[in-house]
Amino acid sequence: MVLAIHRDGDTFLREAPGLYSLSSAGGSGSGQYMYLITTGEGHPWLNVIDIGRIASEGVEGNPESIAGVDPYPGWIDARWDGDELIVESDVNLLSEGEEREDSAYDDLIYKFRLDIRDNRLIPVGKGIH
Repeated sequence: MVLAIHRDGDTFLREAPGLYSLSSAGGSGSGQYMYLITTGEGHPWLNVIDIGRIASEGVEGNPESIAGVDPYPGWIDARWDGDELIVESDVNLLSEGEEREDSAYDDLIYKFRLDIRDNRLIPVGKGIH
């Protein structure tokens, strides 16, 4: 998948991280970052890229994900609040293994803030599905 990034009158073409189809994408309030939710074989993945870095690097190289979340076995959604990424999932993304799988059946939506500087999820609430 190729991203066309327009900044200051220039257009930069970059191969996006993630090898699958794009489910959703959104730019942060400042335009510095973009999240991409890609899906392959029914499995979503969230990546965050630094658009500003792409613009400053010119046309060489492809963007690397600066943060990411694998919600398996659940789904994931995201939205920006300024430059803070709010992430929602039907699984507790802080748990692993059987505990994570079990959380997929508790009818709750888990909400997090993704700190993109250190790729850390911070819980901000949960509610009924």
